Amino acid sequence: MKTSSGDRAELISGIENDAKQEAARILEDVKKTVSDKQLSKEMQIKSIKRDVDKKIEQQLEFIEKNKVSAISVECKRIELKVREKIVSNVSNKIKEKIAEKADSPSYPEILRGWILEAAIGLGEEEAVINGSPKELKIITDSFLRETEKKYNALTGRNVTLKKTEKNPLFAQGIVLSSKDNRTAFNNQVPTRLMRYQSDIMKMIYKEFFA
Repeated sequence: MKTSSGDRAELISGIENDAKQEAARILEDVKKTVSDKQLSKEMQIKSIKRDVDKKIEQQLEFIEKNKVSAISVECKRIELKVREKIVSNVSNKIKEKIAEKADSPSYPEILRGWILEAAIGLGEEEAVINGSPKELKIITDSFLRETEKKYNALTGRNVTLKKTEKNPLFAQGIVLSSKDNRTAFNNQVPTRLMRYQSDIMKMIYKEFFA
């Protein structure tokens, strides 16, 4: 069957039209794909930006919290340092005042009080006293006998007190030891301050921090 030239032209025209339409569809698909990808890209960028902003905000909040916490810790550290300095200064002043008492007429009675306190705490029938050179100078035989009498009046018991033959102690105050040297009662000034430290601290806090 022969095809006329008019039929061929129509066929070719139809093929061309189909090709053009197909090309147009392909082009449209390509544009749509590009547009979708662009939209997806923009959405991704926005999503990433949101994530970044959120992380920055979280980091800033973390930094702010840490800053507040660091300031609080530093304030407490400074406050503690100030308290320690005040306590140290007060303790040193007390030591100075007690050291000054060593040259006063009232010191022998202060010393006797420390010995009586130590003898009652030690609870021995015989005790040996040691102290710094100033204390040992005051502790004469007559001083000891008088102290023994006061001990008896206070407790109803007897005690024999003897001055040590060992080297003097460095710190102010006395140490009372049992005859066999197994037990002792330390009534030196630094030890007394430590013993009453809680009371001293309460007075300091009441005066400076209440």
